[in-house]
Amino acid sequence: MNYRRTLIFSLLAVLLLAACGGGAQSGPGPADVARQFFEVAFSGEGDIAPLVCSAAADDVEAMREGLTQVAASGAEVDVSGLTFTEQNVSGDTAEVVVGGRIAITVAGTEQEMDFPEQTIPMRNENGWKVCA
Repeated sequence: MNYRRTLIFSLLAVLLLAACGGGAQSGPGPADVARQFFEVAFSGEGDIAPLVCSAAADDVEAMREGLTQVAASGAEVDVSGLTFTEQNVSGDTAEVVVGGRIAITVAGTEQEMDFPEQTIPMRNENGWKVCA
């Protein structure tokens, strides 16, 4: 009987913590969204606008133009060698440090190169967004 009481109490405590926000935050984190932004941006598949914060919304068209030029050149960019590390996560702001290596393929020739480390500001606006 004592085992059953302990089990029920434990289950109730877990449910109460989850209901009160004591569990993990749902949705993708800042690093996940930054990775998705880079993947969408360099693949040309999808729209970057939903991944950009409202403060940077005016810059989306300029970003699209730059990415269109990359696509028009016939270059393919592989960002799978990049790392995305969250830091300074506080409330609705965070930073993601992006670094590692990218592979660029032009006319069948691939070249790998270091990606200069960058810190990307992020903002949580009903989900994390790139705010650079």
